[in-house]
Amino acid sequence: MATKIVAVRSLLIDGIKGLPALDGVETTFGYRWGSKKRERVWTGNTEFDHQPANMRPVKTFRDEVAQFEVVILVEGIGKGPEWTSARAVEIGTEVEEWVAIHENWDTAIDGLSAIKVQGAGQLVEAFNDKGAVSELTYTVVYQARLT
Repeated sequence: MATKIVAVRSLLIDGIKGLPALDGVETTFGYRWGSKKRERVWTGNTEFDHQPANMRPVKTFRDEVAQFEVVILVEGIGKGPEWTSARAVEIGTEVEEWVAIHENWDTAIDGLSAIKVQGAGQLVEAFNDKGAVSELTYTVVYQARLT
C-alpha cells in the first residue's frame, strides 16, 4: 500500500470545512492560485519516511512517519498586523482543536495510528498603509502502518 499523505491531508481539510468558526474561510487541499478570499487554509510541503515494520519473506509492511504544513493566511484591508495575526491564531486554534479531538483516526483511514500538531510553527506578518497580512503555519505529524 502506498503513502497515506493524500488521504490524511484530505481528511483534515474535509473535517475542518464543517467547523462553524471557519464559516467563510476558504479551505483547500493545496494552495489555490489566484484566490480572492481574505481568509484561507490549505495544506502543503509534505515529507514522509518509510521504515520496514517486519522482515517477512512474503511481504514487508512499512511504518510511515509523515509531516505536512497547515497554512492559515489572513488579509485585512484597513487592518493592522495585530488584527490579522489574532484572526489567524483564532482560526489556527480551531484547526489545532480538531486535530487533537481526532488524534486517533484509525477507523477513518486504514493503518493510521496517530496524528497531531507537533514541531515548529511560524507566524509571519507584513503590512503597509492599506492593510496587513499574516500567515500562520503549523506542522502536522502522523504515523501509519502501510500493508
